[in-house]
Amino acid sequence: MKPRARVLTNLICLVAVMFSQQICLAQADPWERVRLIEQNANVHVKLHSGKTVKGKMESWNTDGLSVRQGKSRVLAVAKSDVRQVVLPIGMSRGRRAAWGLAIGGGVGGGFGGAICAPMECNAKETAAAIGAFAVLVGGIAAGIAALFPQHKEIIYSARAATEPLEAGSALPVPVQVAETGTLWE
Repeated sequence: MKPRARVLTNLICLVAVMFSQQICLAQADPWERVRLIEQNANVHVKLHSGKTVKGKMESWNTDGLSVRQGKSRVLAVAKSDVRQVVLPIGMSRGRRAAWGLAIGGGVGGGFGGAICAPMECNAKETAAAIGAFAVLVGGIAAGIAALFPQHKEIIYSARAATEPLEAGSALPVPVQVAETGTLWE
């Protein structure tokens, strides 16, 4: 077989495999994706009531999931109460800003020291230059790092309700809390 024909055959096979996998994934129940979240992974569960439960994934079943908040509080949330399950990935904005401040401050301090070295500055001038450049470059780096939000992957999203709620029918939604009773939200 000629090299061009071999490349074309491989490309056609690759495209066919990609489409067949997408078709298989589209037929699965969306709630089944929640099962793939590892235990102790950070999750954000958005409820139909508008509240968000943040914590670590404890367990999953076909009727709902359990989220651990802190060391001892486990919230069992029914599937019917869940609007969306989100898996936050990467660092938060605050953590990125802190890293940007630390790295930018170090680089800025180095620049400040490098600028003062050939000018034979005294100790006070050197310290002032290092501090000024550290604050300037660190602040800029922290601000830029904080601009980028944390990536959040939507694992499950409930279908939109087909019928709107009647006026005055919105009631508080109970969320079952394991071992401690019911939490009204």
